[in-house]
Amino acid sequence: MSMAHSLEVRPPFLDHRIVEFAASLPANMKIRGFQQKFLLRELMRGKLPEAVLTRGKTGFDIPTHDWFRGPLRALLMDTVTPAAVEATGIFDAQAVASLIRDHMERRINAGYHLWGLLTLFLWMKRWKVEIPPFRGTEKAGAGRGTRYQLIVALVAALIFLGCIVSPPSLMDDVDAVQAQIARNMLQSGDWVTARLDGVAYLEKSPLKYWMVAISFLIFGAHDWAARIPIALAAVGLCMLTARFGAWAFGRRAGCMRAWRWQPAWACSSSRAS
Repeated sequence: MSMAHSLEVRPPFLDHRIVEFAASLPANMKIRGFQQKFLLRELMRGKLPEAVLTRGKTGFDIPTHDWFRGPLRALLMDTVTPAAVEATGIFDAQAVASLIRDHMERRINAGYHLWGLLTLFLWMKRWKVEIPPFRGTEKAGAGRGTRYQLIVALVAALIFLGCIVSPPSLMDDVDAVQAQIARNMLQSGDWVTARLDGVAYLEKSPLKYWMVAISFLIFGAHDWAARIPIALAAVGLCMLTARFGAWAFGRRAGCMRAWRWQPAWACSSSRAS
């Protein structure tokens, strides 16, 4: 509702005076039992309906289910046609038609799935992306594709895995914090709550910490071991970039995109280190 009227209603809560005041409040003024934002709810009591004060947190989801049965129905049916689905070679036209039919007849709510399909097909139409037909009998072509992927993986591995042992030995402050949290996980045995110097650190999801901690567990707590997960992720991203580029625009385009991406990423990583 606020965005619909070009209003920002959350930034005022970031005013340093409000933050300092909230930090000085006791815990029972913030959370009372299972009720969060207790003080804020009490301040709004009498100003907002009781139903608003007592309801749980809800996201601002778009009404895709209704849109595709109403104003976006024509766009969906004209874009995700059986012929267009068949032309991609990656979707089952009968399954897509069944999904659309079941949604329109209100057997299921598949608005989010249809939203993804619609945006993909509109993107392919906008950029004239054509999928080359699959020829399972062309063994030579399959062999060339395999060699091409191996070359991309090898070059990416040489660049990124080589950066693991490159100077300087100390990483930037962000990576250093992540490495320290991973060490704390190993030392404490608590792999659920990320902690930095004994304080809960909940700014990011723990996946990166788990990956670094596993690397430490295998190779020991070294700075180069902390770089291994992101280096492997970069190699995988290079392969994914090359594969997607080849799928969408041809093998040469995919190869060029992967080559161009690798030096740029490596340079930015070196500057960050």
